[in-house]
Amino acid sequence: MPAEMNEVDFAQCLVNMGKYAPAELVQQLQEVDPGDQEQVLARELPDEGLDVQPVHHAVQQLAKASGKEYGPELQLYGDYLCLFMHCFRQDMHVPCVLGLQPVTIANSLQGETYTVSQQFSGDVSLVGSIQAQTPVFLAMAEAYSGMKFSEVDAVAIDCVQEFMNVYSGLFTRELAAREQEAELELPRCGANVTPDGSHQLAARVFSGLGVFDVILAMDEFF
Repeated sequence: MPAEMNEVDFAQCLVNMGKYAPAELVQQLQEVDPGDQEQVLARELPDEGLDVQPVHHAVQQLAKASGKEYGPELQLYGDYLCLFMHCFRQDMHVPCVLGLQPVTIANSLQGETYTVSQQFSGDVSLVGSIQAQTPVFLAMAEAYSGMKFSEVDAVAIDCVQEFMNVYSGLFTRELAAREQEAELELPRCGANVTPDGSHQLAARVFSGLGVFDVILAMDEFF
């Protein structure tokens, strides 16, 4: 198992414990030097009984709160999100945590949104996607590429898709370590998509670039 999958997400531990609201914790972490963030977080965690799988437990809570029925795919969704959160922090250079409230029509992202998705096929059937409002989507493209964008053009889309392609590739390596072969389809992008996939789970991510959703399903939804 890759090192990033073994790392305990201290920030998610604190959110799961109810010590901080997600947005509050992200804001506080942005005021701390990145090299000191883990130490600052560790000070607030218990000496014993540390939750070593906080992202998985957040996913389980989201699934339960959604009222939907899930099966073995929930473990896969948790594994995917563990790697996603690690890669987002590392590549975008900002803190991020999962919210614990399900994404519903009432709290869905408003205004113009862009969705990028990538499908895994083979021994594993999975679609991972990012859906963000235009300003957040542009912030992702800028953070990943170091370039500036005034609109969501082909280059900005390519930047976000490249980020997705990189962490999806890492996830296929994790699957291969479990003797599960998976092939990646090319990433896709759409504007104002309404996701409707099989066994779909939407997780709200609070980050230093803004709020966005990671949507997981067993098949492509647009």
